Amino acid sequence: MAYRLRVADPRDITGDHMLDVEYGAYIGPSDMAVGWPGTVTIDIYSAVTKRGACVVEKLTQPELNKLEASIDARHEFDD
Repeated sequence: MAYRLRVADPRDITGDHMLDVEYGAYIGPSDMAVGWPGTVTIDIYSAVTKRGACVVEKLTQPELNKLEASIDARHEFDD
């Protein structure tokens, strides 16, 4: 299932610029013992600026990590 969020562009230190992100989020197996919640995996499909430019391939690994953390903080799974 694809989800959509508008989050801050990790390349912009002011936080004024946003990206429209389409992503998938999946709960995988737990890294801990049985009974612990599973780990969340986020796959970013696209990240588009307000001018329509897709920037996923242009992001550095630290920027991608920051974008994933932003998404993870705001994502809510449907029950």
